[in-house]
This record gives sequence, structure tokens and C-alpha cells, in this order.
Amino acid sequence: MVGIRKRGMIGRNRFAWLLKLALLAGSTLACLAAIEIFFRIFLLDHVPAKTQREFNHYISSGWPRPIPIKKDPGIFRILGLADSFGVAGGHQNYHYLLETLLKKSGMNAEVVNLSEPCLSPRHELILFRRFGTRYHPDLVIQSFCIGNDFTDPREPYFSYRGIPIFPQYDKFARILTFPVWLRGLQESHHNDVATLNEIKQGRQVGSFAPQIFLQIVGNRLDICRTVTPWAEYQQVLEDIDETRKEAEKNGAKYLLVLNPDQYQVEKDLWREVQQKYHLSRGEYDLERPQKVLKAFCASRGINCLDLLGSFRKIGARGSLYLLRDTHYNLEGNKVEAQNIFKFLAMKKGLNTRLSHVSF
Repeated sequence: MVGIRKRGMIGRNRFAWLLKLALLAGSTLACLAAIEIFFRIFLLDHVPAKTQREFNHYISSGWPRPIPIKKDPGIFRILGLADSFGVAGGHQNYHYLLETLLKKSGMNAEVVNLSEPCLSPRHELILFRRFGTRYHPDLVIQSFCIGNDFTDPREPYFSYRGIPIFPQYDKFARILTFPVWLRGLQESHHNDVATLNEIKQGRQVGSFAPQIFLQIVGNRLDICRTVTPWAEYQQVLEDIDETRKEAEKNGAKYLLVLNPDQYQVEKDLWREVQQKYHLSRGEYDLERPQKVLKAFCASRGINCLDLLGSFRKIGARGSLYLLRDTHYNLEGNKVEAQNIFKFLAMKKGLNTRLSHVSF
């Protein structure tokens, strides 16, 4: 009888412990679910911007001045579409430098900048349809970043405090986004620590630590491989053409500007990445992305401005990009603005009111 009672007590104790573990697991899961729901509903933002609040907070708040939707008579309105290239430098970005050049030429011009970090050409098309057409631009300038616009996700995704979450690339993020965001935050922290070490060692500090920056550049080089089947990027080209059609449907001209990546401009950077990853020069054509884009634009009658030649001429020694950042510095933004200005001055079909002027 004593043995039976002991076994019964042990059984009850095990059941009690199992019940406690089940309650603990259940409460933990409930807590995680509550955090996930709150995170998704109240903190995550859509990319591209989906609501007026997101548009105001992440896009129009960066403009030098508020721009009314209704366009005053006599204004030549340019709408800019780009990823982070279109906003890097703030009010010294090439969009606003171009506006200044046009005003100096005697034109009453203004720029509506719809650029937002991490946008792909597909996102830019969506954003233009949602918010851009109502501004009734005379000209749409879409800037294509050679480095990542062929490979950035086409599907909308989420972002919180500048850290993106891609459910289409990360199966786990389809279920739980908060842990994925924490992982991204950790990676950002690792870069900050590496940058701090650079400071302690007395080195010049860039936006990315040296090894991380070289890894980014190495990954971007894949689009220049001569064996890369361009058919897989065809949809990106079609997105560009759809944006052009949308602009023309709304009474605007369209211009595609090809922004060269840093490894295409600076030979020393290309050699450094080539040596680090043991790349064969014969397997890469650094101009291949521009060749494909220009051929596509020619076949569709799309106005296209390739900046690679100008950037190589001026920036071969590393004077047009921020240190380990991939974006233009002030001089790079100036070169782009000047090239677009010259192109518009010569291309009478884009704007008959713009005469050829020098500066």
C-alpha cells in the first residue's frame, strides 16, 4: 500500500510539473503572439508607403518645403523616383541640385521627390501610382541603381526604424517578423562595433566596416557575370517600361537615369574585390548592366541617360562616393545633377521651354 501511495504521489507530482511547464509554454507563446501582433499592427511600416501617414512621414517630410498637390500655372514639375540614391545627401541630393540649376536657367521648376530607401523599380511604379500621379508632373525622372535595382525584391515588404523585413525571402518572417527584425538589429550592431574599432585604430570611418563593405560590393558584382541569364531580370525591365507608360498616360515625359555602381567607376575598388574573392576578370563585364538597359530602352523608345562615362572621367580616384557607403557624396550628386541638366537642355523633346544654357 505504501508503494502504491508513493507511486501515486510521484505521478501527481509529474503531472503538476507537466501542467506548470504547459502553462509556462502557453503563456510564453501567448506573450510572443501579443508582441508579434502589436509589432505588425502598430510599428511596422509598408515599403513602398501604403498609407498617407507613411507617405507623409517617410517621403514628403524630407522635402525642403511642402509642395501642394495642385500645381500652379507656369511651374515645370519634375517627379523623382529612386531608392536611397534619390534621398542620400538630404537637401544636397541631385534632385534638388537639379532644381536649383533649372531655376538659375530661368525656369520656374520644382521637384516632387518620391524616392525612398530600399525601393525596387517595381516599388517605384506602385508608389507613383499611389501618390505620384496626383501631382501631375511634366517630367518623371527614374534613377536606376546598377548595384541593386536588378536584385531588390519586387514584392512589398516591411520596415521598422530603417531595418527591412522581407517575408518573401525569409520563410520564418512569414510567421514571426519581430525575431527577424531583432536579427537585423543585431547585424546592424555588429557593423557599429566594427566601425568603433576602426575609430580606435585611427582609421577613416565609413558607413560600413571594411569587410562588410567588400562583401556588399562582391555580392553586387554578380549582375556583371557574363554567364548570368538576363532573362531572369526581364521583369525589372518591364517594370521600367510600365512606369514610363504610366508617366505618359498622365501627360508627363519620362527619363531613365543609370546610376553607376562604385566598383564600375573606381578601378582600385574592383581590384581589391577581385583579389579578395579570387575573381576571374574574364568572367565579368563591368558594363554589361548598362548595355542591357540601354538596348532595352532603345527597343522601347525610352529616353535614357547613362552616367558611367562621366563618372569614370571624374571619379576614377574615388572622389564621387562616400567612404564605404555605396552612395554619392556631394560631388557625386553635383555630377549627376549637371548631367541631367545638360541632357534636358539638349533633348528638346523632353521640354520645349528649356533652352540650351551653360553654367
